[in-house]
Amino acid sequence: MANDSVVQHDTFNAKAIYVMFMAGVGWLPVAIGAVVWAYTARDTTDSEFLQYHYENQIKLFWTAFWVGLLGMLLLIVIVGLFILIGLWIWFIIQCRDGLILLNKGEWLTEE
Repeated sequence: MANDSVVQHDTFNAKAIYVMFMAGVGWLPVAIGAVVWAYTARDTTDSEFLQYHYENQIKLFWTAFWVGLLGMLLLIVIVGLFILIGLWIWFIIQCRDGLILLNKGEWLTEE
């Protein structure tokens, strides 16, 4: 019974991180706080399933960070605007999909 509460708590943390990422689209400090939380939670959980979700969250943040930086640099030639809009849509969809799969207790798949 105690083990179930630990798993539930860890699942809550992963869900909260996905939600913070979606909120962080409009405010970067929230996303930075979420990725720090993901790094911390990844190192403290024993669940391979949750570690996989935390790894995905960390990878998602860094991918968005570098593509966002590229998009901001390319704003000078207008192309960056399309990159940033595409990144925003992709990021929200990835967070939503991760949250849905986490609620179902399923692993992420590379498709």
